Amino acid sequence: MSKESLFLGAFLSDMLDRQRRAVINEAREVGSVSTNLTRENLIIKLTHQFRLDPPILDESKISKNMVEETIDVRGTAHSFLYDQTHARVNVVKYRVPFTGESIFFSLRPSTYSMAPPNAEVYESYFILSYPILGGKQPADIKQEFDRDMDTIRVSLTRQHADVKPFMDGLPSLIESELDKGNKNVIDKQKFLDDL
Repeated sequence: MSKESLFLGAFLSDMLDRQRRAVINEAREVGSVSTNLTRENLIIKLTHQFRLDPPILDESKISKNMVEETIDVRGTAHSFLYDQTHARVNVVKYRVPFTGESIFFSLRPSTYSMAPPNAEVYESYFILSYPILGGKQPADIKQEFDRDMDTIRVSLTRQHADVKPFMDGLPSLIESELDKGNKNVIDKQKFLDDL
């Protein structure tokens, strides 16, 4: 998987708007047909279906290792040390596990950093990589990692704050839209009965 800048993709607010529209459409559609589920179970089912889970880091299970990789040194401050554009160097990799949906690492919260860390994001973990260039010491790598983790924590906290109102209001939104779907059916039937 390739590295990507975290939290710099589409705006989370746009995704929340799309999710809200999807909830409305689904609830109205389900509300307009008969189902064997009780109203309460239908609300629970749709709430679960449209639930959003921003990542929660499991920092107690962070692991690290060192590998040798060929990297592009042109974009580094130490590129003058190498005669070519790529060099084989040692890279410290931190594997950070999380629960929740990995898609959130590509979504911008309401406020965000224009210089977020880069990471390889997988389904349940991401990898932060730090090449050892120009005599970097372990303390230097640790400092970079801590700074990146602080940025990630702040961004995830903002995402949780952005998603909370949507999730808190989801059951009542579903209930309201089920009523609208049901009312539409009743209005159509009344119209037909009046013919």
